[in-house]
Amino acid sequence: MEIQIHHQEMNASGEGMWFVKDDETGETLAKVVYHAADAGNISLDSTVVSDKLRGKNMGKRLVNEAALYARAKNIKLVPVCPFIVALFERVPDDYRDVEAA
Repeated sequence: MEIQIHHQEMNASGEGMWFVKDDETGETLAKVVYHAADAGNISLDSTVVSDKLRGKNMGKRLVNEAALYARAKNIKLVPVCPFIVALFERVPDDYRDVEAA
């Protein structure tokens, strides 16, 4: 299966996500959910990865997409999800420029 990351922009309630779905079944296999935060930034609230994608660094790949988006939009990311907080701490150089102070 080729892994393609999709982006669902924020909806009317201010929530969006980066996600991977199974093209055959339509099942969402992995996602990082975010919502609008203060000063136009976004809060990374949760990360879910199905057992089908475990061991493929999918969580980090989704967070990397969020970082690319933040850089392109000149906004900051607020890590809330424990996985993302730990990732930002483990490899701070990868996200320092996009992490909200």
